[in-house]
Amino acid sequence: MKFIGQYIQKLIARFRNDVYLEDISTGTIASGGNLGLDANNKIVKADEATGGMTAVSFTDGDSTITDETGPRADFTVAGSTGVQASVSGSTITFTGTNATTSGKGVASFSSDNFAVSSGAVTIKSGGVDLTDEVTGVLPVANTAAKVTSIVAGEGVDVSGATGDVTISGEDATTSNKGVASFHSDNFSVSSGAVTIKAGGVDLTSEVTGVLPSANLDADTVHYTATRQFTHHMFTDDIDQVKIYIGLQESDAENATATNKNLPFLAPGAGKLIKILMRTNADLSANTYTFTLETVNTSSNTSSSPSVIGTQSGAGSTGQTMTTYDFTSSLDSGTNVVGVGDTVQLAIQCDTNSGNHKYYITCVWEFDLS
Repeated sequence: MKFIGQYIQKLIARFRNDVYLEDISTGTIASGGNLGLDANNKIVKADEATGGMTAVSFTDGDSTITDETGPRADFTVAGSTGVQASVSGSTITFTGTNATTSGKGVASFSSDNFAVSSGAVTIKSGGVDLTDEVTGVLPVANTAAKVTSIVAGEGVDVSGATGDVTISGEDATTSNKGVASFHSDNFSVSSGAVTIKAGGVDLTSEVTGVLPSANLDADTVHYTATRQFTHHMFTDDIDQVKIYIGLQESDAENATATNKNLPFLAPGAGKLIKILMRTNADLSANTYTFTLETVNTSSNTSSSPSVIGTQSGAGSTGQTMTTYDFTSSLDSGTNVVGVGDTVQLAIQCDTNSGNHKYYITCVWEFDLS
């Protein structure tokens, strides 16, 4: 009976994790030296005073009783900032508290705004929506200048005084700068660069006015109509006398302006372009002056002609052809003749020239439309 009673006491002591010295009548301590009694007569190891949880084993000669390892009943666990602790039996559980606007704790980060890699948190590209997630007014110190109003300028329209403001380009007109598109019939546009494409401008339907002479051929003739040539040959001792060239037949030069063989009738508005001359001798040391003369439609054809343009230059050699340009750098007047005018041409030398042969071609231009 004594053995049974002692065994029951040992089982109760093991269940309570308490072993009392008075429960041991015989036997020796098998292991776990340095034992002692605490204030409640509990057998404890000396290192449990510093929180140790080493098992205590001993025998009474009949059986071995081992104190279960684990936290003692008077062992306490406390949480700290952002962490809470709980004890259940021999298990201690630590749990992070949720972070708040006023308290530290654990938190997750919305993938809409943040990127997290290896614990490093960044605001992801495009993460902050200024429309939905930003409130208040940006301080003036954080802006180049405070915007108080948006005003439309030339070529720009602004609509909306409050809330959403719409800024749009005005359509360009002939009197207003603005945005424009370019018709593919005439223009080629690449990367914002506009060029007139090949064949893009129709000279018949899309060009008006008169093309400047400088944009034509090398003789800079203002070419608006057809060209005609008149050819003349005569032999004369011109000297310093004005001689009228016979424009209707060869070798019909005459010093009298009203001679019937001299003029021709202008079939339309036109002009004298140039005079080309060769001679049968070297007359390059002489200066020859040509005068363009007309009798307009307000006078009788038997009237003396009026000088309208003058051009001069050196004579030709026996081998070369000399050109007298009537389109620019005239000595005086103009080269333009009116429709229906009678036209005459005179030549004069600055010195005694002698009797020579003159071969002359005139280039005219007339609008025969």
